[in-house]
Amino acid sequence: MSKPIDPPQSPKACDDAADRRPPHGLERDGKPEVVVIPYAAHLRLQEAQKSEILGKFDSLLRRLDEQNAAYSEEEVPTDMEKARGG
Repeated sequence: MSKPIDPPQSPKACDDAADRRPPHGLERDGKPEVVVIPYAAHLRLQEAQKSEILGKFDSLLRRLDEQNAAYSEEEVPTDMEKARGG
């Protein structure tokens, strides 16, 4: 979750970002620290990250399904019991 800042601290950066001008980079000690972008762009980036993560998770589930295809549902309890030493 993003943490809001008080716009009067940087009104030009907020105005420029809201107008969809190129993002503003803020530096600390001469090194890039923060980029100010429009909120809509922030939401698009979050959605893209979420989609990427879900895609990776779906890929993992498909791979697990492929790897476990040789095992039946009936074998699982027996194998778990053997693994527990029973």
